[in-house]
Amino acid sequence: MAFTDQQLTGLGEAYHRQERVSCPTCGAMLEAHEADQMSGEAKGIDVFFACHRCNEGGMYAAGRNPEPLTEAQQTAMIERYWRSRSGRCPRDRAVIRYTEAAFIGAPALVYARCPICGVHAQSKETARAEAGS
Repeated sequence: MAFTDQQLTGLGEAYHRQERVSCPTCGAMLEAHEADQMSGEAKGIDVFFACHRCNEGGMYAAGRNPEPLTEAQQTAMIERYWRSRSGRCPRDRAVIRYTEAAFIGAPALVYARCPICGVHAQSKETARAEAGS
């Protein structure tokens, strides 16, 4: 039997907050695999959950096309990266996924994305570099 949508939402959000995820049926630790996401669409990160004990599972479908963050929220998200290399989404408290690209002779560029709702931000240096291309 598959997990319910409500169970999958709870599991997906707990996973992206780096909390323990256990099978709602038997309590065993769940195996989790993130889905590859190659589209340019603004969205969170889907996760497949499987319980090897009771053979139940399902796919958590993360949020899609969120309302954009304000300029202040985007700046704060990038600043948290520079100060602590970690941060949480201002909307759902998920652990932000950061990607840094460094180039010789240029400031490092930072991209940030929430794995639950999909909101994203980029460093000002990134925006300037893309505008100049």
